[in-house]
Amino acid sequence: MGFGVHSGEAFRGSVGKPNGIMEVAALGDVINISARLTSLAGPGEFLVSGYTIKAAKLDSEGLEKPQLKLKGHEKKKIAYVLYA
Repeated sequence: MGFGVHSGEAFRGSVGKPNGIMEVAALGDVINISARLTSLAGPGEFLVSGYTIKAAKLDSEGLEKPQLKLKGHEKKKIAYVLYA
């Protein structure tokens, strides 16, 4: 199992019918990017977006950084590979 990590703003709220089944959902591009990275991550891999690496001020030297084409995005995204 792999994981995808991206940072940014998302919206959280209840979705459903007021008198029916309600669920809590998180929505936004940040959620979509995280999901896409998760789907591309191999077993034991964490694919961390370039944005998250920069925002957390992590040292990315020596890390693999593939450029990935994600569904719904024209430009390729850089993701760093970390291993569990």
